[in-house]
Amino acid sequence: MVSVILEYLQLLRVSDPQTLGNLVSEIKHIWTPGHSSRVQAQKILNKLVELNQIIRGNGWYAVKDYKGNFLEHDQLITKCLAQLLSLFPESLIKREVSLPVGLRADSIILLIRKGGDALCLVLEVCLNETPEYLNQKIQTWKEWEEAPAVLSKIFNCSIPHFTIAVYGEECPKEIILFDQLIERLKNEN
Repeated sequence: MVSVILEYLQLLRVSDPQTLGNLVSEIKHIWTPGHSSRVQAQKILNKLVELNQIIRGNGWYAVKDYKGNFLEHDQLITKCLAQLLSLFPESLIKREVSLPVGLRADSIILLIRKGGDALCLVLEVCLNETPEYLNQKIQTWKEWEEAPAVLSKIFNCSIPHFTIAVYGEECPKEIILFDQLIERLKNEN
């Protein structure tokens, strides 16, 4: 289980024990979700800290190069990523990605579905962004002709198109809200 916990923490980059424990419980069906999964995950996370493989903060654990403090924005990103991973556990995640056009994506995810089908998703988690700033980011993504090529390079596979999902803010009608995306993916899964 140590390798499983470490693998999913590396994908999330930072998490509290409850979120990580519940995620592993849902994927591997080994612990009871809730208190049991949190306690079991925390034991393993503490062992990984002792082995100097991860770092511990106040109520959270992270990969060694994490520089944040797991405040609300990071907590929301982790929550969203855990929801996606619970549906598509083989997915690849790149968190806080700086891109050549001056964008910094909260997360870029390659959702690996059954049968090897994949969906590339750009996730923006809005907490304090103004609607104007969010619209500017979305417009940049939509107008950026090299976006598929850059995303293909990031994931080392062909990505002809991508989807943008937004958590926490209303967004233009051609962009999907994260909760709607989750419902759609559950129905397709």
